[in-house]
Amino acid sequence: MKQFHQRSICLVTIILLSGCGQTTEIREYVADREIERVVTTDVLRDDYPRLPFDWPAAENWRTAENDQFSLVAWTAGPKTSEARITVSNVNAASGIEAQVARWRGQIGMPEVSDPEELKKALTEIRLGEVTGTWVELKGGAETILAMLVPYENKLWVFRYRSSNETATAEAKSFRGWCEAIRIKN
Repeated sequence: MKQFHQRSICLVTIILLSGCGQTTEIREYVADREIERVVTTDVLRDDYPRLPFDWPAAENWRTAENDQFSLVAWTAGPKTSEARITVSNVNAASGIEAQVARWRGQIGMPEVSDPEELKKALTEIRLGEVTGTWVELKGGAETILAMLVPYENKLWVFRYRSSNETATAEAKSFRGWCEAIRIKN
């Protein structure tokens, strides 16, 4: 057994010392940069996720830049107190109540430990084939309005955030827009 152990050590040492052959050099390849990209339907389909919803065109909304979470974004209302409207999605397992609790914190509302208290801000609304949950939260200075729609393992979030004053003027319009959202056929 001792000889086997010594031979094994010797064999491993020889393998480690011999390596895989001569040292290879590092090679650098330079590829020409793509100067111009032709935008085709296929490129758009690959670069932008398909949104499974249709919604009506919103009057007086201006296209805005997306943030790290939004797939589509707009602004609305007066320039001095703009609302931000976004469409995004999260994993459906994250849950509606978790979103509502997080948003309450974002607009300075007190934390709520009772899930039943959170549910008071929720109203179910039928959107054709699916049911959405309407959320209305009013903090000291800001309001968040949202429609949350569970669909295909995602929770789709149609969200509006603005000052309370702007929200008072725009809430009915945003809710009507949300109620018109439908699954694409």
